Amino acid sequence: MVGWKGGRMARDKAKRIKAIQRQVRRIEQHIALLDQVSRRFSRIRLGIVVGAIIVALIVNFSGAENIAWGVIGLGIVLFLIVARFHDGVEYGLKKHQIWRDIKSTHLARMKLEWDRLPPSSSTLSDDAHPFDTDLGITGTMSLLRLLDTSISQGGSARLSRWLLNPLIDPGQIRARQTVVQELMPLTAFRDRLTLHGRITHEAMDSRWDGETILHWLNRQVDGRSLKPFVLLLGILSLTTLVLYTLHQLIQIPAWWWWSFIPYVVIYLGLYSIRSGVYGSAR
Repeated sequence: MVGWKGGRMARDKAKRIKAIQRQVRRIEQHIALLDQVSRRFSRIRLGIVVGAIIVALIVNFSGAENIAWGVIGLGIVLFLIVARFHDGVEYGLKKHQIWRDIKSTHLARMKLEWDRLPPSSSTLSDDAHPFDTDLGITGTMSLLRLLDTSISQGGSARLSRWLLNPLIDPGQIRARQTVVQELMPLTAFRDRLTLHGRITHEAMDSRWDGETILHWLNRQVDGRSLKPFVLLLGILSLTTLVLYTLHQLIQIPAWWWWSFIPYVVIYLGLYSIRSGVYGSAR
């Protein structure tokens, strides 16, 4: 009976490995396709810039200065539109690359390929622990590294504490087993949590520092709304557009500079505030 169960488990494991390998191959095909599309968008963006400059120069030399400025404006609009779609492709490419890494890591865990497993936050064995060294709980080739799928340093440290200090209360053990049983079949859910956690973390090969995030969340943030500034930017941009159009059509003075310069100053100020707030959480 034991041998039959062992053979069945081995067959199930082999099936799961083949299924994940097929997933990895499909993901790699999507990555190759997205990479081609991204390269194509890069060439299109370069072509728009070069083409707009060349056409604007030709039109300007022919004496139609207003049309030349219109060509430049049209080129900027086209460039921004293409850049927006290009950003979407790049985001999809990044998602697929992370998804491939997640699935490849699953394969490495199942096949015990230690060199392909991400390092755990606790890779050094605790010699003072009564059974850590004997059972290989922590370390380079350890149970912790095999089980550690966390995306934060705190999660990895907690798993290490759980393994090194197992529960002895039957009620707590059953409660934890119940949670594990509920999460075990939710493979796709767990993988998507990992995916979104790694997408929001710039350093794809490292873990979130939970203490830094908690410190950032507990900071007293200025609660003033940005809505008035956004409204002001909208008014300034509309004013600039109207004044510039009138300047080109009926040759009024270049008053559009008086609305364009404050727009740039306010925009850069808001950008620096936003970068400072969100950058401190990284």
